[in-house]
Amino acid sequence: MRVSVVCPGGVDTPILDKGLHADLPAVPGAAVDPRAVITRLSGGRPATPEAVAADLLRGIDRNRAVIVTPREARIAW
Repeated sequence: MRVSVVCPGGVDTPILDKGLHADLPAVPGAAVDPRAVITRLSGGRPATPEAVAADLLRGIDRNRAVIVTPREARIAW
């Protein structure tokens, strides 16, 4: 049996629009917009779920132990 570890970067899903969970401590003096943070860190736009799925399938086909997706996340990793 083989195992792959998935390390996803920014993925454009509805969770980016939900904001921080109410149980998390507030950051004094800073409004945190998850979509803006992920967009900035991912080089201008988060990856689509379809693109991430294609990367995952390609990594599994190539028997990769670590799959970092999307490309921008691989550069940062």
